[in-house]
Amino acid sequence: MKKRTGSKRNPLLLFLFFSVLYYGCSKTDYYGLSKQEKTAKFFSAKTTPKPIVNEVIRKLRRKNLQYDFAAKVADKAGYPVWDKAILLQSKKKATNLHSRTTEETEEPFYIYTPLCLENTDFVNAMLITRIVDTTENYKVVYANEYDNYQFENNDPNKATADEVAKLFMSLELGVFDHKEFDIKDHRLFSEKDIASNRNKYTPTVTLQRVEASSSMIEIVVC
Repeated sequence: MKKRTGSKRNPLLLFLFFSVLYYGCSKTDYYGLSKQEKTAKFFSAKTTPKPIVNEVIRKLRRKNLQYDFAAKVADKAGYPVWDKAILLQSKKKATNLHSRTTEETEEPFYIYTPLCLENTDFVNAMLITRIVDTTENYKVVYANEYDNYQFENNDPNKATADEVAKLFMSLELGVFDHKEFDIKDHRLFSEKDIASNRNKYTPTVTLQRVEASSSMIEIVVC
């Protein structure tokens, strides 16, 4: 019986060929959603958000046409949970020198929107929107970046690591109903808090001191 012969195949070339075939033809399947689908999901909400949040969505959708950031942020930081955003507007008392009376003046309005990666049960980052009159500034802050903030309140006008950590706890409570947290970084919170309330959720936090950036481009590169 005549032995059948054939050309030898290089296993490395075969591997490279099928790798190119897989990534080239199945890119959408590999990442789950196409860029267009990610963008649509980024700006969608399960339930109707508050009107001011809807306005932020509308403006960001328009900015996305210029900066094309939505799919990138979704991949790295997560998708916004718009209906679970925390809203805050504080008022500051100021003295009117002409009338010699004390009046309340409006401070910037802040919106803290949780960002969650696909198929996870934690808040990975937050989108901070700072609104002053008709100007909006944005910034993405990741949960593991809390230690970029001061641990001691040396500057009362800047956020502390405690405040940022508690803010993420507040967002997790709203999105996932998480009420207990294991504090592994002992630089966080006071010794009294750690001793008596170490694994418990702490609701008190000065939210307005977590500032937003003045640069829209930061939402793209964060």
